[in-house]
Amino acid sequence: MDAKKSLYWQLLSIIIPLVVFVFIALISLYEWVNFNKDRSDLILKLDNLTSTYSLLLAEPVASNNIKDLQLYNISLIADSDVEFVVVKNADGVVLEQYGDIADDLSLQRTVSINYSRDDEIEQVGEFTIGLSTTNIISDFSDRVHYEIILLVSLIAIVLFAVRLGYVETIGKPLEALMSSIDYFKKNRKHVNVEYDHEDELGAVITRFNDMQIHQLAIQQELKKQHFSLEHIVAERTEELELELDKHAETSSKLYNEKQRAQITINSISDSVITTDAKGMIEFMNPAAYKLLDYKKGFADGKYFSDIFHLLSIESRDPVTDLVIWCLESESKRCPPIEFYLKIESGKEYIVEAILSGLFNERGNANGVVILIRDITASKEKSNELSYLAHHDMLTGLVNRREFESRMEHMLEDSRLNEHQHVMFYLDLDHFKIVNDECGHAAGDKVLKLLAEEFKKHLRKDDCIGRLGGDEFGVLLANCNVRSAQKVGEKMRQDIDNFKFEWEGRQFKLGVSIGVVAITQKSESIEDLIGHADTCCYIAKQKGRNQIHLHTVK
Repeated sequence: MDAKKSLYWQLLSIIIPLVVFVFIALISLYEWVNFNKDRSDLILKLDNLTSTYSLLLAEPVASNNIKDLQLYNISLIADSDVEFVVVKNADGVVLEQYGDIADDLSLQRTVSINYSRDDEIEQVGEFTIGLSTTNIISDFSDRVHYEIILLVSLIAIVLFAVRLGYVETIGKPLEALMSSIDYFKKNRKHVNVEYDHEDELGAVITRFNDMQIHQLAIQQELKKQHFSLEHIVAERTEELELELDKHAETSSKLYNEKQRAQITINSISDSVITTDAKGMIEFMNPAAYKLLDYKKGFADGKYFSDIFHLLSIESRDPVTDLVIWCLESESKRCPPIEFYLKIESGKEYIVEAILSGLFNERGNANGVVILIRDITASKEKSNELSYLAHHDMLTGLVNRREFESRMEHMLEDSRLNEHQHVMFYLDLDHFKIVNDECGHAAGDKVLKLLAEEFKKHLRKDDCIGRLGGDEFGVLLANCNVRSAQKVGEKMRQDIDNFKFEWEGRQFKLGVSIGVVAITQKSESIEDLIGHADTCCYIAKQKGRNQIHLHTVK
């Protein structure tokens, strides 16, 4: 099919459906109005028949006169619109029925039959009538047949009119334009197309004539540019080949560097994790999977906070916004932070996290690199060393250095806040007998047991320490002298009642206690310890197993 025929059929494909659509729409509206009017008339007729015959049937139904009922019903059924009639008495017994009851409730009515007897109105029966739409549908079908014939005639007229108008206004000018195009394609020569009308097609033909002239001029210019471009392309191709060689060399170096970095990250013992700006994990090295006890690939598509359950060292509160905190901080590299890391199995580590933000050249966040180092062992070792530095290895009590440090804090508190504290200096009685006769193992056992006995009499804020050998020190926080003496007496009685057995032998021990108050007027801990030691010595001189209080002169 050529362009002219194609355009003609395209025109028809638009006009014919439009005409059919408009015709069908108008006819449908017309038929819808007629159908509704006919149905409304039918319903009005139904209401009139119902009201009229309910009055006419009252006498025959009340007197059970079947013959008159039949006459009335025959007159109803004679109407072609009536489909069925049912008459029942007051007991619901059908007296007369004509036709089958239809399902369309909108075209049927049921009314009570009332009869006046002795000035009283009573219901003597029930009357049901239904009408049929058969006549309406038959009339509708006849009209549709005529309308189809009218539509076909209208289409034929439109086809003839379109064909006649197309040939004169479009067909002939278009054929001349096509011939000119074919000639130009074959001979590359200009042939002017004649068209006298100043319409849209005339504008197209005028522009086509101008285009032919312009096209010929362009062809001449293109030939000149062609030879120039070939030379430029040859030179540029040589330059690109050199650049590609350099690019290949650079890509090779970058690949080797990436491989070395990947091997290094996979080889180190620290966990390395990279995330995007929202905290979704993009990479985890084997050490990270090993730390979490997960199989490789488990973290793909998951968020950092969903995999790494970090807890604050100070409060043990969950840490959920670590990535966002790093990206919003002023420094691109955040200082090392310590956390608790709790894994799915329930095991807990102490870890050190170092976060570095990733930013593009515009300063926009691309993600975060997180290095997590397990410092559990080093922390435990550090805590152990710290504990040993401040505690006596035998008894577990604080050592002399730590005891004096806490005593220094109490003295400072007394000076600043006028609080009173008390110090005991305790020296065991008869301990040397156990040590000499039973050996150091028995002596160590005694020291451990008595340390536990002493702690029973102390509060949470109080302190007891081993000052050396069989000598102990006690600090009673926020305590007056009288209360302290009561505590010391209970300690003395407890030790006096203590019996130590070793290899079948029993030993009785005691304790001499020197008491000194720590007040705002106290000079130094050296003086306080000296006073307490002197008091303890005096208690021993007085017969041992006693308490002696230092008094200020």
